[in-house]
Amino acid sequence: MKTQENIHLRKANKATITTIVDNYVDMLLPSSERVERAPLTKGNVRTPPLLAEHGFSILVEVVGDSAPHTILMDFGISSICVPHNLKVLEIDIDRIESFVVSHGHYDHVGAIVEVLGVLSKKPRPVVVHPDAFISTRFHKFADGKEVPIPGLKKGIIEETGNKVIDGRSPVLLNSDYILALGEIPRVNDFERGVPSALL
Repeated sequence: MKTQENIHLRKANKATITTIVDNYVDMLLPSSERVERAPLTKGNVRTPPLLAEHGFSILVEVVGDSAPHTILMDFGISSICVPHNLKVLEIDIDRIESFVVSHGHYDHVGAIVEVLGVLSKKPRPVVVHPDAFISTRFHKFADGKEVPIPGLKKGIIEETGNKVIDGRSPVLLNSDYILALGEIPRVNDFERGVPSALL
C-alpha cells in the first residue's frame, strides 16, 4: 500500500466487476457479450437464487502480467445477503486481497463482520474513511421523531483481525493494480443527500 505522495498505478490487462449485492435481481435476464449472469443450474441441479436487498457490494478483479488481484467494495445492508451471494457465486473470499468501505452508511457495511471474520489469512487491509465511524447519524421524520441510523462501530474491523487503512487520501492496493481514490468532496449544489438524514 502506498499513499498519495508516490502513486504509480500499474496498468492492468483486464478488469472484471461482479455485482455481489444490488437493489435488484432478475435471474431470467440472459447473459450478453459484456454481461454474464449467474447460472441457473450447475450440471443438472438448480443453483440457489441470488438475493437482492437495499444495499451494495461489488467484487473487482484485475489481471496484470499474470495473477489476478481482487478487492471487495462494500458489504450490503444485512448480515445475510453478501455471504449468501458470495457462496452462490462460488467466490473464495480468501482470494480477496483487500477491502474498501465506500462510506459509512449502514447499507454498505451490514455484513462486514461476517465477511472479514471468516478470512483464514489475516490481517487484510480495509480502506475506510474515519467519518464512516460517526455514530450520531439519525433520520428525522415529519412528526419530529428521531431514529438512529446504524453505522460502522469503531474497532469492529480490528476485532476481526484485520487492519484499518485511512481512506482520506488515495491508497494503492493489490500490488499497485487498484487505487482507492480517497475522500471526494461534494461540490455540486444538487448533491444534497437524503433531507431527513442528519448528523
